[in-house]
Amino acid sequence: MSRIDLPIACSLEGAALDARTDAWSEVLKGAESRVSIVGGIQFRFDGDATGTLQPLIDEEAACCPWMSIRLSKQEGKTVLSISSPDPLGERQILEWFS
Repeated sequence: MSRIDLPIACSLEGAALDARTDAWSEVLKGAESRVSIVGGIQFRFDGDATGTLQPLIDEEAACCPWMSIRLSKQEGKTVLSISSPDPLGERQILEWFS
């Protein structure tokens, strides 16, 4: 099943969803920039933020497999890209992460 065939939904509920939302909010405060990209949003962090981001990315992949979450390095920055090939997924990502 491709990402476009997966339902646009999160398997977390209640306190677990609240905790995850809070964790992302806290981490994303450290982004030096955020821009819209095709299908979603991209964040740039100064230096190496992999140790902070990777655990959240791994957890998110388990509860929201319809999202594509990529971590890369560009010009000394850590770049986090979150996207979906589905327009509904893109809207959900922008709602959750903007």
